[in-house]
Amino acid sequence: MKQLYFRILRLLPVLFLGLAGNHAFGQRVNGTITGRIIDGKTKEPVEYGVASLLSAIDSTVVDNAMTGKTGDFKFYGVKAGSYTLKISYLGYRTMRKIINITALSSKVELGLLEIEAAPLGLKEVAVVGEKPPVVVKPDTIEFNAGSFKTRENAMTEDLLKKLPGVTVDKDGNITAYGESIKKVYVDGREFFGNDPKIATRNLPANIIDKVQVIDKKSDQAEFTKIDDGQREKVLNLTIKEDKKIGLFGNASLGGGGQDLAMSGDDRFDGSLSINRFNKQQQISLITNGNNTNKSNFSMQDLGDLTGNNMLGAMGGGGGGVVVRSVSVNGASAASGPDNFAPAQGGITTAGSGGINYRDTWGKKFDVNGSYFYNYSEAENELSNNRTNLLANGNSYASSNTSMNNQRRNQRLNMTVDYKIDSLNSIRVTPSLSYNKNQQNQSTGFSAMNDALAPINSGSRTNQTGFSVPAFNNNLLYRHSFMKRGRSFSLNVASTINGSATDAYNNSSTQYYTAGNPKEVISQYIDQQSRVSNHTIRAAYIEPVSRNRFLELNYQLTDNYSHADRSTYNFSPVTNDYTVIDPALSNIYNNTFLANQYGFNLRTVLKKMNYTLGLSLQQTNLKGEATNLPSAIDHDYTSILPNANFNYQFTQNKRFSANYRASVRQPTIAQLQPVPDNSNPLNIRNGNPGLKPEYNNMLNMSFSNFSVASKKSFFASAIVQQTDNRIATKVDLDPNTGKRVSTPVNVDGNLLASANISIGVPLKRLKTSVNVNTTVNTRRDVNFSNNDKNITNAYAVSEGISWSYSSKDTYDFYVSVNATYNRTDYSLRSLDDLNYYDYSASTDFNYNFPGGFKAGFDIEFIASTGRGEGYNRNLALVGSNVQKDILNKKATIKLSVNDLFNKNVNVNRNVTENAIDDTRSNVLRRYFMLSFTYRFNKFSGSAPTVANQVIVR
Repeated sequence: MKQLYFRILRLLPVLFLGLAGNHAFGQRVNGTITGRIIDGKTKEPVEYGVASLLSAIDSTVVDNAMTGKTGDFKFYGVKAGSYTLKISYLGYRTMRKIINITALSSKVELGLLEIEAAPLGLKEVAVVGEKPPVVVKPDTIEFNAGSFKTRENAMTEDLLKKLPGVTVDKDGNITAYGESIKKVYVDGREFFGNDPKIATRNLPANIIDKVQVIDKKSDQAEFTKIDDGQREKVLNLTIKEDKKIGLFGNASLGGGGQDLAMSGDDRFDGSLSINRFNKQQQISLITNGNNTNKSNFSMQDLGDLTGNNMLGAMGGGGGGVVVRSVSVNGASAASGPDNFAPAQGGITTAGSGGINYRDTWGKKFDVNGSYFYNYSEAENELSNNRTNLLANGNSYASSNTSMNNQRRNQRLNMTVDYKIDSLNSIRVTPSLSYNKNQQNQSTGFSAMNDALAPINSGSRTNQTGFSVPAFNNNLLYRHSFMKRGRSFSLNVASTINGSATDAYNNSSTQYYTAGNPKEVISQYIDQQSRVSNHTIRAAYIEPVSRNRFLELNYQLTDNYSHADRSTYNFSPVTNDYTVIDPALSNIYNNTFLANQYGFNLRTVLKKMNYTLGLSLQQTNLKGEATNLPSAIDHDYTSILPNANFNYQFTQNKRFSANYRASVRQPTIAQLQPVPDNSNPLNIRNGNPGLKPEYNNMLNMSFSNFSVASKKSFFASAIVQQTDNRIATKVDLDPNTGKRVSTPVNVDGNLLASANISIGVPLKRLKTSVNVNTTVNTRRDVNFSNNDKNITNAYAVSEGISWSYSSKDTYDFYVSVNATYNRTDYSLRSLDDLNYYDYSASTDFNYNFPGGFKAGFDIEFIASTGRGEGYNRNLALVGSNVQKDILNKKATIKLSVNDLFNKNVNVNRNVTENAIDDTRSNVLRRYFMLSFTYRFNKFSGSAPTVANQVIVR
């Protein structure tokens, strides 16, 4: 099989060169055209002038070029023929010249081209041949979608893969300049709530005009123009003007099996997408179902369904006190068999459906809302090897787990903007969600000490079900005074949710050390939790000079949490769970009240703006529990400075820096003083004496795009230092292998991350190579058996991607990534950890005459330095053959996933106290025959001002 892989590798360059050669053969002449555009009167170079090369036969655009500061432009690889060179610039007469390229005259040097200003009254339309591929704006990097060619019938996700600094993994998760994208907007409004994949996998690329990567502030900060520290990186997709009125979508249905006969281990995949756009009104309906591991839920849904929001109140099971990961390559410690959330992998059957609505009602109301439903059932088989890190000899544990997890999620989101009058407006953003989960888990386990002598072995079963209803609402009132710059805003936010949990824990553990008898647990847990959080923030802006503004703000936060946990042991007398266990039962109430007073001074100059601010936060934290001798009542006073600086060097070069101090309170799961023994070998405790974390965070970014060379450079860095960080203290009994985890406050923690993205154009091929470098490091302090351990983790990742499209013939995408991970421990007995991850992928498609298409994708994955049996070295090959029918409105496709049946799923999680290597079952080879029908009907409209300039 390896020989076959290498044969494929050797054939790839041959195939590419052969196709490229065929493409170039028809050109015969590799001509160039150069020139410089200047103002006919001042003789100054014209920057951002557009040179368009048109076919002399039918005036179609062959190529476009935009001038830089020197006014120069150049065309490469021009085929023999006659052309019209068209020079256009806003406010100037359009210039045209006839150009002939022949074998004897392949280099045309036009020298200085003088353009004249258009006199007043002249009615002439100058059509801009090309918009800049990238425009850098304050807080926004904007890509012109038309500058990044995609294949026919491509989706928005395919377009994103071609943008410099933006990456999309195989699961559809989007990262831009080192930060994860959690929201995608369409024309400035949310599309199906907080799920980016719904937009990127259902909207075709050919309707997208611009892709904007935005450092989005809160609605209140966008109104006041003063940063309040609430930021997230989002994508906004703007729709082309001629695609804003119409009906479009697609329907697809496929079925298959393990072989070409479509037999064995049946697979299915079906979807339907219908979109009706009518200017401001947008209605979208989607539904899909599959058992091919396609994800139909967002990361927010996954967080809700695995209990990151509410189940953590149990004191375990994946919520608040999970050991934090220090793996800086993105792995999470909360994904092993000891936690509620299963690791990636397994076989998943999923279904989902929803509707999104947006419209403008009259002149005062703008409404946007969506409803979405998800269902998934995952079957997982997990094997785990864990190394417990101790100062005096490590211990080793292994487990095998079978897991069935059913998730259901419903969510309803809405945004209503009401423009009362020219000075007053209200925005209301309510949302409802209901999550339900049922998990059955069976595990066999064993452990050894440092001398490899057995410590324990046994088995356990867990059956857990929970439901989480939640309501959120945000109301923002905005008022602008008659005086320029004076304004007032009031933001009221509320969150109310609860959870009901039923869990059955049964385990039998045999200990092999003297004096430790066999332990049998059979219990039922009933927990009810409630959380309510209300925040009011008021801000008043007063202009103190022409370019300086003072903001006075006040914020009140009131949070109440309640958890009632009852644990019952099995009674052989009643043959039921009727014996209350007081040591594992508790009622806990927590109240957090904070008053924050602050001011910000913002200065706005021609090329830069900056803000300096300071806040004083007075906090009261109260907690009381049935097993505490007295109530907890702590007062804290925190000084929170902030600063923001932005400098715009040129139109496409920008630098920004933001510093902010903040306070994060412990969760109810971290505070509740009751142990969770659902895994008797990994017991979790709460700590009611926890203090709030104090965070200092600095963000910096630099963006530059050269219009002339089309080179792009984006860099960003984040540094975060935390006092009183809530870390995990682990006490491990070397005789029994039991771990007891307790959250504690520690100092000395630091996190730093840097990302550099470079786009280098290949002008002759009319494409570019994107290079992405990420460096992460963090320093964590924790305790193992009261021994202080300082963990320093580092990761360096390098990625290169390249895409190329030949019109109507072929296209391909190549990506190569390598990541080096290193973790150092201060405890002398722990060896430093080094491991590498490599991946390379290619996606190639070729269009044959008659509507036939063929393609393949290959992903090479390798890793070294992991535990024995957990390194990977494999190639995953997929291929497809398809035929367009019904005038290209429909496609019949035969595809194969994992052609050589070699897929495996292994994962390494490095935490402060342990190293986990996990293997799980995964979807392997299957064939699928599918039918897809596409429909679209657009009424069209006049080009926008951005594409057309009218000179009077």
